[in-house]
Amino acid sequence: MMDAADRILFDTSSLLMLIRIAPTMLLEEKYRCCTISQVQKEFLATPKFKVRYPWRNQFRDKVVSLPAEVSGNHEVIRYHEAITCLLDTGVINKRNGKLFDLSSVDRQVLACSLGNGYMISTCDQPLEDFAKEEFRKDFKGSISPLGVLNFWIKISLIIFSDSIYAVVQDWRVCQEPPQPGRQKRRFELLTNRPYPGS
Repeated sequence: MMDAADRILFDTSSLLMLIRIAPTMLLEEKYRCCTISQVQKEFLATPKFKVRYPWRNQFRDKVVSLPAEVSGNHEVIRYHEAITCLLDTGVINKRNGKLFDLSSVDRQVLACSLGNGYMISTCDQPLEDFAKEEFRKDFKGSISPLGVLNFWIKISLIIFSDSIYAVVQDWRVCQEPPQPGRQKRRFELLTNRPYPGS
């Protein structure tokens, strides 16, 4: 279970889902949120995002990444080498029987998370499965974007409003990944609103 002391490292999809709800999430320490330069580059430069997320440029100055001495420290490099070695060798996902195939950004997100003791926020099930299977002792866990939003509401870091609900409704329009059932139920208990997505 997450608490206010946990730092959360965001992948691109989670960042895209939450930046409109808390524009200063990467700037203000109270959110305990961070990301890496590779995610920052994906957020700003991925061509398909220009159409899918036309509002993205409004947040260009809000998306800042961890300094290199944190995101590329000795422990991060060591974990990245281990991750690359495992994936190059070929590791089977025990949940579905398929080979793991993580993107270069996913590998870096996981290495930074492991190297610094951060949780991750992701909708990427293979990334979460790989972390749990191969780095069980070191992995601090993951939380969905909806789980993060629920936590912010619960501790009154943000005040739920119609404008926040409109962003959550837009997740469905943008075909964002399904969120965990328990987090959907929690959202409904916290907000007295139906969760609009899958």
